[in-house]
Amino acid sequence: MKFVLNQYAYSVSEDALLDDLRKVSSLIGDQYLSISKYKKFGGKHNDATFAKYFGSWLNALSKAGLRTTRNEKEMKRISDTDLIDDVKRIADVLKAETITSSQYADMGIVSLWTITNRFGSWEEFLQKAGLKTTGFKTNISDIDLLNEIERIWIILGKQPTTDDMKRGISKYHLCTFTRRFGGWRKALEEFVKYINGEVVYEEITKEYLSPKDGVKSSNTNTISKKHKTPREPSSRLKVQVLMRDGNRCRLCGIECNDGLHNIHFDHIIPWSKGGETTLENLQVLCSDCNLAKGNC
Repeated sequence: MKFVLNQYAYSVSEDALLDDLRKVSSLIGDQYLSISKYKKFGGKHNDATFAKYFGSWLNALSKAGLRTTRNEKEMKRISDTDLIDDVKRIADVLKAETITSSQYADMGIVSLWTITNRFGSWEEFLQKAGLKTTGFKTNISDIDLLNEIERIWIILGKQPTTDDMKRGISKYHLCTFTRRFGGWRKALEEFVKYINGEVVYEEITKEYLSPKDGVKSSNTNTISKKHKTPREPSSRLKVQVLMRDGNRCRLCGIECNDGLHNIHFDHIIPWSKGGETTLENLQVLCSDCNLAKGNC
């Protein structure tokens, strides 16, 4: 699959978007305009449209000359207790021990930005409410997010949109991508550079403490190398390797996944020696052959 970004279809001008923001702001008499208020009081455009043109909702507010944050008095209009009661209400409606940030975005009374601003993170908010935490990673790396975009792109067979992300197809909320990369479009642009090998990632040599003598040594299984590809093959690449090699080990010829010999996707030139995760450098091995091959 070739990963190419779609071009924008500019059917509305930036001035028209900004004028609509100012119009709704004037209508409700508030210099700060949330997405929910904009939609509630007659906003003509989708928030994704503002993100496409300006990078984010807050950037659009700034361009329109509006405030990008609520003041302290406005923040206290809804108390922490009100927010905790609201998330409990949603959990009761769904008859669930916990809810995801995506579910709250659809059913809650405030934006996720307000929640993270008040409580620090979604997980901390759930803890304060006495709900079970979701167990989602809070230390999500850039590569985690880019690999998730790849997974979704392959599932959909097309470039994912913000509407796709809001439907719960992703493990991570749309806000995670926009905060990390500065907007959904920028996240997609970074993904295309990543998937085409334009971004270089570095594997750092790990050190460990020897259990025998307490001497810190370098782990010889992890050598400092620069790579243009992630170590783990994508699902798309695994399928391509299987289509080429079949379900048989390329060294002994045994059929893999027979209950005894699990399939492994092996780097012909080892990753630790600079081998890349490409179709040409991957092969199907059974677990026995892969173990015997080691790092050779």
